[in-house]
Amino acid sequence: MKELLRRLQWLFRRDEFERDLDEEMRQHLAMKAEASGESEAARKFGNIALLKEESRAAWGFRFWDHFAQDVRYGLRAMRGNKLFSAMAVLSLALGIGANTAIYSFTQAILLRALPVSHPGQLALFVWRTTDARRGPVHRVNGTGFGYGNGGMQSPNFPFAFWEMLRSNPVVASSVFAYVPANELTVVARNQAAVSRGMYVSGNFYSGIGTAPALGRLITDDDDRPGGPRVAVITWNAWRERFASDPRVIGETIHINTVPFTVIGVSEPGFFGVDNSSDPDYFIPLHTRTIFGTRREQ
Repeated sequence: MKELLRRLQWLFRRDEFERDLDEEMRQHLAMKAEASGESEAARKFGNIALLKEESRAAWGFRFWDHFAQDVRYGLRAMRGNKLFSAMAVLSLALGIGANTAIYSFTQAILLRALPVSHPGQLALFVWRTTDARRGPVHRVNGTGFGYGNGGMQSPNFPFAFWEMLRSNPVVASSVFAYVPANELTVVARNQAAVSRGMYVSGNFYSGIGTAPALGRLITDDDDRPGGPRVAVITWNAWRERFASDPRVIGETIHINTVPFTVIGVSEPGFFGVDNSSDPDYFIPLHTRTIFGTRREQ
């Protein structure tokens, strides 16, 4: 505590301490000169400027002292070259603004939190191979990325493999599947439009823990061979295409000329678990066979 009080006194009474330091240095030098001569005293006493600097370091806050000196030096340099200073400040402003805009875009598009109860508990299964010619699947129907030198990785698995994972409770409490459908021709209320969609397994909604805003969501009973052709629409699609009409439940729409019954509306802001897509319609995974596509995830 005494050390802290002494340093604070030096901070607010610096001029007085400097005068005392100069006086003390003169007295010590005079004593040395009296004992051994003026030139010999200066040699034995040492570098006076260095001794003063060491005394200041013992008295005050060295970091803040140097920081204040650097700030003062920087301000003097800026005043001496105003054009260069203005260009430097402008460059910093543009750089900070650009970084802020990029981060905001990334946060909104790539890093936005998934609209589910516990997004941190979700995990995406991905297979990887160091040799793309000898991967775990013969052919990939979906997204694939390079991995290492000549390797490959992909989140797409054969349907049978997903069923195996799902039947093993040791892997996870719930294993669900989804496949983006980027272009679906949807006819609703005599109006046709190309919309984004997503095929989902029957345990998709129960696995991520979300509730419907209206009606009900897709279940295992819907996602099976011979099951009903049902669809869940998102909150935005319900507002834009159906004018927030609650009578949409039970209404028939046509997706790629195939009739589907609307059974529910998802919660506001829900877009699934893939933040790079924003589907308008969710339909059971088994309906991919109706459209003549292979059933893989």
